[in-house]
Amino acid sequence: MPKQNKEDEISLYGLLGLIVGINIFILINPLILRNMIFLIIFWLIFLFVIYKCISFIVEHKKYKHAFIVMISTYSITIISAIIRVLIKY
Repeated sequence: MPKQNKEDEISLYGLLGLIVGINIFILINPLILRNMIFLIIFWLIFLFVIYKCISFIVEHKKYKHAFIVMISTYSITIISAIIRVLIKY
């Protein structure tokens, strides 16, 4: 049983790393914000990853810090995208 928890923790941190990586990619590459197809694909990936993280955290009620990290990175991405769009127009 402890081995399963360790694998779950590794997969959770992998998902969080994916969220942070996509955030950095969106922040660095403004072309994604101009191209609607890329933006839709990235939002779908985001929503899937967030669904997986939330279902994982609901399942194992002890990973609250990971949930906070996930929400903060997601909100930083949304805020930076809004600021970039406002600067553009």
